[in-house]
Amino acid sequence: MTDPDSPDVVDVSSPDDWDNGTVFIGYYFDETSGGERVNTTMTASKQARNPMADVVSIAELNSQKVTSYISIFVILGCIVALGVLTNFLVCYIYRCRSRRATSNFFVIFFAIFDMVGCFVVIPFELSALAMPYTYNNLTWLCKVTGFLESCSVCCLCLTLICVAYDCYRKFCRPGEDFGVKKAKICCIISLFIAVLVSIPALAVFGVKEVKTKHPSLKGEACSVDPTMPQWLRIMYNVCILGTFTLCLCAISALYGFIGVAWCRQRQAEERGEKPSPAKQKFPKKHRFVREETSTSSVTNYSEEIARLHSQGTLSHSHNSYSDSARVPLKSSSGGVVKTNSLQASSSPPTVTVVQLHVKNTRQTSIFIIISIIFVVSMLPYVVVMILCAATPVFNQFSSNATEIVFNLCIRSYLLNYLVKPVVYFIFNVNFRKEVKQLFNKVWAFCTGTATNSELSSSNPQRRSFIDSASRSASRTPIYRPPRNSN
Repeated sequence: MTDPDSPDVVDVSSPDDWDNGTVFIGYYFDETSGGERVNTTMTASKQARNPMADVVSIAELNSQKVTSYISIFVILGCIVALGVLTNFLVCYIYRCRSRRATSNFFVIFFAIFDMVGCFVVIPFELSALAMPYTYNNLTWLCKVTGFLESCSVCCLCLTLICVAYDCYRKFCRPGEDFGVKKAKICCIISLFIAVLVSIPALAVFGVKEVKTKHPSLKGEACSVDPTMPQWLRIMYNVCILGTFTLCLCAISALYGFIGVAWCRQRQAEERGEKPSPAKQKFPKKHRFVREETSTSSVTNYSEEIARLHSQGTLSHSHNSYSDSARVPLKSSSGGVVKTNSLQASSSPPTVTVVQLHVKNTRQTSIFIIISIIFVVSMLPYVVVMILCAATPVFNQFSSNATEIVFNLCIRSYLLNYLVKPVVYFIFNVNFRKEVKQLFNKVWAFCTGTATNSELSSSNPQRRSFIDSASRSASRTPIYRPPRNSN
């Protein structure tokens, strides 16, 4: 029978008791000492644990952390799915269904850039979220992730400056010719500068040792490497924050000039001191001036009228313009040019110029909204970046909710991959109509039903009438002398 004063025997095989550092007391019978009990004490040592236990524990902690990031994975997954679909629609409509213009080119560039971001940048960000503690021996992946993140932010900033300048030129200096070719050059230069500015990210980002909820276990995550020289980390922060600050100041100044000019124009028009937008100076390739009236008119006026009629922006009252013979027109450089544009018998044909002015104003408003959304979505990213650089202990989170908010803020710039098509759909009437027509065609194709436009185009008599009407509208009447009866 066991002596009540003797201590209990503790099983030393229990890992929980080892973790608590319990002092174990055991007994064994030594045959050489006559079978007497010999007391033996031992202390659990954590260094004596099986090394495979740490690996399993790190994997379990990583799985638990990834499970807490489910909401972030869902948000980024929605951005990828909707971003690819909507930006593809933007590319198709603005490339195939719209005229060639600098504003349309910038829209297409943004759409392609956003689709590349959905296919490349977001998957790298998801990899960083999927391995919060197990980023072992993946330094190259971490560096590429940081580089793509920095390049994406800087390229968006610099391209928005080019867009703001194009809007400023159209609204405040319409006489200057920018052109699609110059817009392409500006986008290429912006991308090149963004790559140069993002090079420090390749050196700064790396695998960093992070603490877990178990003091004995350490994880490895992708972050700014604290072992790098301080001047290199300062250079990285200056490049990213400096680019954003430059973008914010530039677009604020350019759109501010546009707002001041618009207010002055409205005030002048209310006082009757300034002519309508139709009499403003437009680029030479779009404008010829009559010798007797000095009124602006578009060279290819008949095609513009037909296009605007097809969009439903002009009423049938403009059909009262009478066709006339070719009249020599005087350009702004002083030369005489012959044109086949429609000439009004009673009033100058300034409707097209007015429509172009209104279209430029609406496009400028859309780009202003996009710029505001970009700045608002970038503010959480910039604030967290400044706090991480200024406060070394900022990465120590008190709860999972705080860490989730941190990861959402540091990736808030990814929202720009989705918001631009939404802005086009809300504020651009023509884009909204094209999207509805496209979805109606897809629905009709899937269900096997025909739309109204297909039914009308299937009627050969109606189609021939429309073709003859369009040909007659584009013709210019030519004087033919009467034939001699003899």
